[in-house]
Amino acid sequence: MEIMASMYKLCKCGEKIPLHKYQCNKCKKLSAKFYNKTYDNFSRDKLSAKFYSSVAWKKARARVIIEEPFCRVCGKKADVIDHIIPIKSGGSKLARKNLQSLCHKCHNQKTLNDEILYK
Repeated sequence: MEIMASMYKLCKCGEKIPLHKYQCNKCKKLSAKFYNKTYDNFSRDKLSAKFYSSVAWKKARARVIIEEPFCRVCGKKADVIDHIIPIKSGGSKLARKNLQSLCHKCHNQKTLNDEILYK
């Protein structure tokens, strides 16, 4: 007789989740929302925060996600719209040709590369 118990733990909200997960999807979304708000309030400069909360940016971002729903680098589901040439390096803020869809992991890697490339 084979006993294969499913191994679970509890998320901070009380939901059962697999052992390899850190938190449930609901808590993950809430954490991301809190992180983004905290980043906007304390880390991002005020002009950038104003731009990224503008109607023009939200429309451009939505358009790119519809046209390009997958990461341009790895093909996973995109969740970040990236400026190919960073704004602080002279890239256009809203021009479609300067915007690309990336997953969070590929965006973080590109940002690190940009910091070296556009020093």
